[in-house]
Amino acid sequence: MIKTIFFDLYYTLIRYDPPREQQQLDALEEYGFKTDHKTICQALFLADLFFYQENALSPIFKRPQHEQTALHEEYESIVMKEAGFDAAEETALAIAKKLHQADRKYVLYEDVLPTFDILRERGMTLGLITNAEQNQAPLEELGLYEQLDYLITSPEEGMGKPAPHIFWAALRKAGVSASEAIHVGDQYDIDVVGARGVGIKAVLLDRNHILQEFDDCPRINSLSEIVNHL
Repeated sequence: MIKTIFFDLYYTLIRYDPPREQQQLDALEEYGFKTDHKTICQALFLADLFFYQENALSPIFKRPQHEQTALHEEYESIVMKEAGFDAAEETALAIAKKLHQADRKYVLYEDVLPTFDILRERGMTLGLITNAEQNQAPLEELGLYEQLDYLITSPEEGMGKPAPHIFWAALRKAGVSASEAIHVGDQYDIDVVGARGVGIKAVLLDRNHILQEFDDCPRINSLSEIVNHL
């Protein structure tokens, strides 16, 4: 019997406003590169994987500024390559700087609070497992502290997803066994592999319909669909 649901944070519960996909498309077009929404979503997914792997090695926001700049340039280079563009490093750096300086904020996805309400009506407790530090995520301003029963961060636990340690810590804090929990996230290698490594049922959130290749786990397109997997 499922008693608790763990959620990833970025692009599972919260997103940029304006959406980062549109900002990326607009920035590329300004430099003469045109592509479509699905292509840029796939490119961003692969660049995210690079970013998360680097962040797991050492929190990026704690690195020297020149390293941060180089990583953001590499991120943009991956996006452009995966979108089919061959651009100079200077162009990737210029686009990365433009996006980094863009006026944007984080907001909750529209399906988050309604889904939370349904899960609570069914007696679930709700938790967050994130590789971000609390003070580097907009949890308070988005009201997530009030919505969640517990919060697990990789800096506090000394190790991030997909390492089993952080999932074990979440199980202890929730007071449940692995068979009584579900983890929902948008990254297969980090969320699905990590959760299943300790016996937690994992559900892959595919908001942009680009993860069909991962067919060995439940996949949902909206957070509200999680109720079908309890």
